[in-house]
Amino acid sequence: MEEQNESKSVSISDFIITQKVDAFHNTYVNTEDESTADNVFTDSKLRKYFHAYPLSMGDPLAEYINLLGNHGFKMQTSITGEPAIFVRLNRVKNNFALEDAFGKENEEGQNERHPSL
Repeated sequence: MEEQNESKSVSISDFIITQKVDAFHNTYVNTEDESTADNVFTDSKLRKYFHAYPLSMGDPLAEYINLLGNHGFKMQTSITGEPAIFVRLNRVKNNFALEDAFGKENEEGQNERHPSL
């Protein structure tokens, strides 16, 4: 029997965690402009969110941005002149999280946690 040495080459895609992109997609919705955005993700903010820091073999952020593009998130230019993705919180999927953070309205339309709201 001959032994075969299989060498597996490592690529930048081996460092991409697609579940992080799914989580981003489930949390945020793309907006057309910055004025309607709840959050602006510049490249530095995307790096922090995805923990996508350059490696000797390449930059994983490029892969994350491509995957986000496949979900409809597009890079635009922010008012500061930086490339960014403009998003708003996906309120439909995050309704319970919003209620936990801000309280729920009672039948009279008052916020139970914050009556002044």
